[in-house]
Parts: sequence; structure tokens; C-alpha cells
Amino acid sequence: MIVAEEHVEGQEDAEEFLSYILNKLNDEMLEMICNNRNKGSVTRQTDFGCTPLSDIFRGELRSRLQREGEHSTDVIQPFFTLQLNIEKAASVKEALEILVGRDQLEGVTGSKSKQEVVAWQQMNLEKLPPVLILHLKWFDYRSDGCTKL
Repeated sequence: MIVAEEHVEGQEDAEEFLSYILNKLNDEMLEMICNNRNKGSVTRQTDFGCTPLSDIFRGELRSRLQREGEHSTDVIQPFFTLQLNIEKAASVKEALEILVGRDQLEGVTGSKSKQEVVAWQQMNLEKLPPVLILHLKWFDYRSDGCTKL
């Protein structure tokens, strides 16, 4: 297995290392599955591929951008670890509510009018995995920078 031999560029904490390992193992499984079907090597696809690892740990988030008077734009993002900012939350439930809350955006222009419009973004939990890994993030903001706690 290549995972243990490679230098992990930019890896700083346990969650980043876990994400790296899960993604690398999943990519290797996808390659093995596709090579067994006499297909070429697989890179990330829109359908995200399916492996035993992804069946257990992968979920999906839907990120929706809504501009007033226009159709929404949705992007599905896969995840192995669900990152929750717990700085302003008293519980995991509250952190999840913050994650899926609606955020007002500034400086967004309409796709046709090219003028600033009212817009917001909202995340939704599209698909939860059987085993959900939560990454609880907390940052300390000071005048000299930001630190992960």
C-alpha cells in the first residue's frame, strides 16, 4: 500500500491525516475495481465511484447558491469526515443546525443582470453514511492570527 510510504504534503492534524488515508484508500479501491473490469485508471468522477470504504464512511453535502429571482445552483460534495465548527455551538446538534443554516451573501451579481442581487447559500445533508465521522473544529482568533484548538 502506498499510503504509509508517501510524504503527506500540508498534513497538520489527525483529521487531515484520516481524510488523506480514507481518500487514498478509496482511490486505490476504485482503481482496483475498474482495472478488474478492464477499464483505465479512474480519477474523481461526478458519480464519485463506489467502494466498500465509501459504502461505510462517505456521505454527501448539497451546497445551494440562491440568487433572488433566479434558479438555484446546487453542487453535491462528497465527504468522509463532516467538519463542524463548534466555536459558537453548545452541542453537536446545534453545530449541525449552524452547518445547514442559511447564510446571506454579499457582493453577488445576477447571472443575467450583472448587478448586485440578494443571495444566500445553504448546506444540506444530502446523504448520511452508516458510520458518520464528525470533525469538531474550534479556532482561537487573536491579533497575531488564528490557531486550531
